[in-house]
Amino acid sequence: MAVGTVQSVSVLGLQLGPVPSTERSCGPTAKRSAKPQRPKKSDEITSMENNPEDNAMRRTHLALALVGAVFAFSGFMFFGQKVGLSVFFGAALASANLKILSSTVRRLVQGSSAPWVGVALLKFVVLMAVVYAIIDFQWVQPLGLAMGFLALPVGILLGAGFPAQAESNTDYDSSVGSDHA
Repeated sequence: MAVGTVQSVSVLGLQLGPVPSTERSCGPTAKRSAKPQRPKKSDEITSMENNPEDNAMRRTHLALALVGAVFAFSGFMFFGQKVGLSVFFGAALASANLKILSSTVRRLVQGSSAPWVGVALLKFVVLMAVVYAIIDFQWVQPLGLAMGFLALPVGILLGAGFPAQAESNTDYDSSVGSDHA
């Protein structure tokens, strides 16, 4: 029998096996540190596996680009070159906005909040200044720009609506929900 273990019998007497002893050891023990050691950022291992959140963002960006292209093409076809370029520029601004916003939120969630809060505020101020300037100098049609911005929510909805791969649910019991018991 190993040192520090006691032979035990279960309540029903069916199983015999070693059980750890509750007695304290007389030998030296290692002291525990007060703070658990976290690996440094440079020591952390990054995974090369597909991250579902990254895949969802890729689908969303792709859907946004496709919706923006369709909207811009429609603007060119139905309303002319200036409206088509306005829609294209609005979709490009919406796409850049989503890219910066997604990276800012990712950094905030990971814990590095101080510089990324400033980036989020600066992004908003720059976006509003750019929109004001291009409308004020009449480089774009405001309605076309708004149609380009509309590509953002439509692209997000389409990107979220189409998962990367169909997941088969093998744990589903066909008798659940049926009248057969």
